[in-house]
Amino acid sequence: MSTLRAKTCEKSSLSTIEEYELSQWLMQNDVNPAKLRRTFTDVLPLARLLSRYFPGLVDVNFYPARNSVRSKLDNWEQFNKRVLSKLGVHMTRDEMDRVARSVPGSIELLLFSIMNASSSRKSRINF
Repeated sequence: MSTLRAKTCEKSSLSTIEEYELSQWLMQNDVNPAKLRRTFTDVLPLARLLSRYFPGLVDVNFYPARNSVRSKLDNWEQFNKRVLSKLGVHMTRDEMDRVARSVPGSIELLLFSIMNASSSRKSRINF
């Protein structure tokens, strides 16, 4: 099981090619790459996105929209346990805090890991 922590320790940002791949994946899913940091501070937009790929795994009603960083962290903790762990991605408390606080580069690393994990899981399901 790969962890987001291991990936973020290895590098602090995506390569140009990885940024392009992520941008293409986001545009295919009707997500504006220019507004990532603000949009994804709360888990709800990610839950909606992943519910398209894994409707049985993600219940978007479980993650109400939040405004405060503390409430967003609560959502991220639940999402980490209920969804990300099943995709083989794990966020540390520090990584959740960085995403909730909109630290530059944090959501991109997470989304790239999720993109790879969801693609891998979908290909296993299709076989």
